[in-house]
Amino acid sequence: MILPRRTPAAMRLVLAVAVALATATAATVVRAAQDGADVPPASAGAADPAGTTATAVVPPGAPLIINSVTVERLRRTPEPLVRALAGVEAGRASSARGLRRAARRLGELPTAARTSLAVRPAGPGRAALRLVADEKPIVPAGTIGWSSVALDAVLSRTVRFDVAAPFAQADLWQPSFLWPRARRRLGLHVALPLPGSRRGVLHVDAFGERQTYARPLAGLPMFEEQRRRVGLRYADWIHDQVRLEGGLAADRLAGRDYLAFQGIATVTLFADHVAAHLRTERWLPRASDDVAHATVHASLDWRSTTDEDATRWIGHVGLIRASDQAPLALWAAAASGGDRQILLRGHVLHHQHVLASEVFGRRLAYGTVEHITPVWRSRYAAVGVAGFVDVARAFDRLDGAAPTRLHIDVGAGLRLSRPTDASQLRLDWGVGLRDGRMRVSAGYLTAWGRP
Repeated sequence: MILPRRTPAAMRLVLAVAVALATATAATVVRAAQDGADVPPASAGAADPAGTTATAVVPPGAPLIINSVTVERLRRTPEPLVRALAGVEAGRASSARGLRRAARRLGELPTAARTSLAVRPAGPGRAALRLVADEKPIVPAGTIGWSSVALDAVLSRTVRFDVAAPFAQADLWQPSFLWPRARRRLGLHVALPLPGSRRGVLHVDAFGERQTYARPLAGLPMFEEQRRRVGLRYADWIHDQVRLEGGLAADRLAGRDYLAFQGIATVTLFADHVAAHLRTERWLPRASDDVAHATVHASLDWRSTTDEDATRWIGHVGLIRASDQAPLALWAAAASGGDRQILLRGHVLHHQHVLASEVFGRRLAYGTVEHITPVWRSRYAAVGVAGFVDVARAFDRLDGAAPTRLHIDVGAGLRLSRPTDASQLRLDWGVGLRDGRMRVSAGYLTAWGRP
């Protein structure tokens, strides 16, 4: 990979590590394909949502014959579609590595809040598979469902909800509307598995948005940029440790039309304790006199244990870079919440809905460490307490401003989750050690290891 000369040494190092990890894992996949067999560990198992764990012993080099496949807790989606997405079928052989990939693919089911794959012995060299997919209701149901929609609206000024499987094909429709005029956004995301016996999931994204920016250093008035985008992406686990995603989009940025190409690679390592992500996107202009743009985002996730009911450490570090003439919509920012997802919880991203964050630039380095302790759990919800440290620094800022100082924010908060939902609500209080700024914030955290 060729990087611009101005790319910091730390950014070059992290990008090189991410590329090396992806290359090494890809080489493993190629060798396995050439050898014609996987090399599974001594056993493979999966936790059951009910609290039990079933394990099937798989001798190295001896795949199991799948005796039967059952699918449970679906509401509208047909069972054959779920079996096809997971890539499992009665009468076929599968190694432990193949079963892990099936569990990963099952986790991509768009309409499922949670999934699991359990393996049970069914005789010598045979196994019975139990696929569990807690499918969402067609629209948010009951007090809890609509309360979550209302809470999201209060926290993020966004009305959004899921419409799950209206066509009974595991299709998920997610309309959204962000109403403040200075950063208004109307969007629709659709996800559905490929039809027939094909693997993978298609994602369709369409949105239009307005962003308003402040320029206090230049002494200029506020200005706004508008964006319109329609895109198509395809994602699949090509290996039990490698997830690839790619797509293209028609993107109108700041009054100019582009064709955008996107690629995302995720590699899981060390028994799912580490996940490396590399996200790249390039915008090619329709007009010959316009300039092409590009972004690259390399990141690493780490956790001390895969048991979400245990006390644990979680870490996240990353680097983002946009090309020199990229529109502001492609820049990165860190704050206590908002549209750009990088956390710096003692600082705000918007002031009266105008983007005015100091930590906003074409290049951004960031990191987060959290310690989470579960304190209460029931069949309806789980609560934990967390302490965190966020760090971030922005380079190539608006109007040629010098790079920010390294901001370090510390704080504590609560983590609330439901057994039927992989996302987690955070309620945090953060303070900036450098400038003393304090902020109470809330938002939703995506599942660990997601790009």
